[in-house]
Amino acid sequence: MNENIAQTELIERYLDNELSPDEKVRFESRLRAEAGLAEELHLQRQLREGLRAAGRSRLLDVLAAEDRQMDEYHPPAQVIRFDDATRQRFYWAAAAILLLLIPLYLILGPGRRDDKLFATYFKPYQGVSVQAGAPLDRAMQEYRQRDYAQALPILERLLGEGSAEDTTLFFKGNASLALEQTPDAISSFRQIVANPRHPFYREAQWYLALAHLQDGATDEAKTQLQSFVSDTSHPHHQEATELLKKLK
Repeated sequence: MNENIAQTELIERYLDNELSPDEKVRFESRLRAEAGLAEELHLQRQLREGLRAAGRSRLLDVLAAEDRQMDEYHPPAQVIRFDDATRQRFYWAAAAILLLLIPLYLILGPGRRDDKLFATYFKPYQGVSVQAGAPLDRAMQEYRQRDYAQALPILERLLGEGSAEDTTLFFKGNASLALEQTPDAISSFRQIVANPRHPFYREAQWYLALAHLQDGATDEAKTQLQSFVSDTSHPHHQEATELLKKLK
């Protein structure tokens, strides 16, 4: 099998959580050592996020309509077969074009009110310092540079090894939310809000509401906001109050 195609399939299996624990450890080790592989992972993750944000079914409907019009006005084209390397280049060219078109679609398309509200209120948490050389330090270097695709695997590895600090789960939730991996974000923040003594308990309350909003679960977002909006000392009291009014 062509090496590029094999690597693409490996990345897809990683993103789909289909790698075995040993395969995942080896893959994440390569990510830290191979800048090209990390870049390709970042591109594929962006492509998936873009497709999800734009609405896969809506986009496919548009493409199908265009395809029917092309069939109506053009004779069938001659079938051209490409070798694996050429097909791989076309794949990445198409991905790059799609990534350029998706922001335009989101601006011009109807969009969901929840999506717009989420984009207005979501800002990944930044106010934290980590001791240099601490296990969390490498992940936070990537996180502070807003390279959440690089930070997330490190945070997941720390949690898997049991060497995580009590703040690791909170930043995993933020990175997941920034990458639109909403179920993982909700799971992380739910674990934190179940423990009122967690140092990021009140911040997690706010981000859990935003995660529900990103997920399109407006009622759950409202319920979560109502659970702390009456607390005037809450760091997100004003934002929560404003957001609740917009959701009613």
